[in-house]
Amino acid sequence: MMAFSAPTVVGRIEDDGVYLSTAKSLADGRGYRHASLPGEPYQTKYPVLYPAMLSLGWRAGGSLDAAIFGGRLLNAVAATAGLAGAYVLMRRVWRVPRWLAASAIVITATHADWWDFIRQIMSEHVFGAFAMAGLAVAAAASKETPAHSADAEASPGIFPGISTASATTDRRILCVLAAVAGVLAGAAYLSRSIGLAAVVAVATGLLLSRRRGAAILAAAAGGAFVAGWLIWQSSAENLNRSLPQVSALAYDLSYESWIPEDAPTLFRVIFLNTSRLIVGMFAMVSSAGRWLPSMASTPGVLTVLAWTGALATLGLAGLGAAATYRRSALHVHLFLGLYFALVLVWPFDPARFLIPVLPLIVGAVLAGLHRFVARLGAIASSRLKLTPAGPAASGASSSAPSVGFSGAATLLAASVLVLINVGGASRILNDPYVQREAAQQAALAAELRSLPPGSVIASTASHVLALRTEHKAVPLVPAVRSTHLLYAPDARFSNIDGAISPAGIAAHECMIEQELTRYYEATGVTHVVCSDVGGGVAHHAYVRRHPERFQRLRTVGGRELFAFIPGGS
Repeated sequence: MMAFSAPTVVGRIEDDGVYLSTAKSLADGRGYRHASLPGEPYQTKYPVLYPAMLSLGWRAGGSLDAAIFGGRLLNAVAATAGLAGAYVLMRRVWRVPRWLAASAIVITATHADWWDFIRQIMSEHVFGAFAMAGLAVAAAASKETPAHSADAEASPGIFPGISTASATTDRRILCVLAAVAGVLAGAAYLSRSIGLAAVVAVATGLLLSRRRGAAILAAAAGGAFVAGWLIWQSSAENLNRSLPQVSALAYDLSYESWIPEDAPTLFRVIFLNTSRLIVGMFAMVSSAGRWLPSMASTPGVLTVLAWTGALATLGLAGLGAAATYRRSALHVHLFLGLYFALVLVWPFDPARFLIPVLPLIVGAVLAGLHRFVARLGAIASSRLKLTPAGPAASGASSSAPSVGFSGAATLLAASVLVLINVGGASRILNDPYVQREAAQQAALAAELRSLPPGSVIASTASHVLALRTEHKAVPLVPAVRSTHLLYAPDARFSNIDGAISPAGIAAHECMIEQELTRYYEATGVTHVVCSDVGGGVAHHAYVRRHPERFQRLRTVGGRELFAFIPGGS
C-alpha cells in the first residue's frame, strides 16, 4: 500500500506526463498523439504499449486521478510479475539456492527506488516484467536434451509440468515456446526502446543453443513488433511535418537530440556512464546507498570508501555472473550484456535503467558473495588443516562446512540490507518536500483553469498541467542536447552524481538567451509559469530582464505567472 498512499508529484519527471497525455488521446479515440501539446502531434518518440495499457484507466475512470490510480495498480502488478520472473530465472536458469533467490527478491522488493517507480507513472516495471518473462520462456525452449547431459534427471525444467528437456520433445511445444518468447521480448521493446536487447538476446540465445528453427521463429515474432513500430513511427513523422510547431517540439517527438554527435562525445558519455553505473549499482543494492554518488564525486576519504564499496559490489556481481553461467543461462547473460552496453552509450544517467533488472543485479551480487565466502572458507580450512589428510577426504569434507558458512554469511548480509531498505523506504517515500510540491501543483492547476480558452502555458510538469487545466501546455524551456548539458566537454568525476558542469550551465543559459522567445512564438505560448527550481533559475532571470515580452500578472501556486507578448520590443 505504500506506493498508493505515499504522495508524489506526477509530472515532475516529464515522461510520466507524456505517458498520461498520450494515454488519454488513445482512450478518446484520437490516436497516439500528444494531447497536451499545441497541434496535438503524433507521439513518435516512446513506443505505444505502456500508454495503451494506461488508457484503460482513462476509459474506466474518465479522470486524471483515475488514470493515475490505474497506472500505479498496473505498475504494482508488473513489479510483482517482474519479481516472479526474476525468481524463476535465478532458480531454474541460474540454479542458485532457493534461499538466495528469495533473499534477492526480498531485498529488491523493499528498496525505496523499486517502490518509487511503482507510484511514478513510468514504464520501468512493465518493461521489466515482459523482459523477465520472455527470458524465462526462451530458457525453457533452449533447455539441453538429457541424452547429452549427465545430470539430466537432476535438472528440472523451467516450468514444472512442461518437459522441454526430453529427447522426444514435441516440436510443436518448442515452436510455441519460441513464439511466446519472441512475443514477450517484442512487448518489452514496445514498452521501452531498449527492449531491443531482449529481442536480440532471445533469438541469439536460441541460435547459440542449437535451436535454429526456434531462433528464427522467436526472431520473427519479436521482429514483427520492432518493424511494426518503426513503420508506424516513420508514417507518423511524415504527418507531423505539416504542423507549424513540430520543429520547436522536436525534443518531445524524437530521440535525435540524444544521439552523441562525434567520437569524443561518445567516449565522454561512455566514460561518465561507466563511472555512474558502477557507483549506481552499489547504491541500488541498498536504499542507504542513495548518498553514494555524491560521496564518490567529492575528493576525500569518503570518496575512497565509496569507490571501494562500489568496485567491491561490481566484483561480486561479476563473480556471481561467472558462477551462474551455463548454456541454459546464455539468454540472460546476453540480455544483460546488451542492455548495459546500450545504457553506456546513451547520454542519460544510467541509475534509472537499473530498476527493471534490479532483482538480477542483487541476485548476482549475492551469488558472488556466496561464492567468495565459500572460497575463503575452503582456503581457511586448508590452511588451518581442519580437514582430514588426503585429497579425496579433503575435497569431500571441506566443501560442506564452507558452503554452510558462506550461506549463513550471505543470509546475514541480505538480512541487514532488508532492514536498511525497510527503514529507508518509509522515510524516502514520505519526503516532506514531495508533499509540499504536490500541494503547490494542485493549487497552481486550480488557478490556471480560469485562463481564457485557447491559452497555451509554458511550465514545468507541462503535460500534467495541461491535463488538469484543459489548456495546451509546453515544457518551460526548449531542450538542450544532453551531450551539451549533462555530458559537456568539462564534465569530470565531480559530475558523476548528475551535477551539471560549468560548460553545461553555460550551454543552458545560452540556449535561453538565443532560443526562448522563438520557441514561445513558434508554439503559440500565451502564459509562462516561472519557477526557481533547477534550471528554472536562469529562465526566471531572463523573464525578469525582458519586461517588454513578459508582463507579470500574479502569483499562482507559489509561482509567478507572466503573460507572453509575441513580437514585443
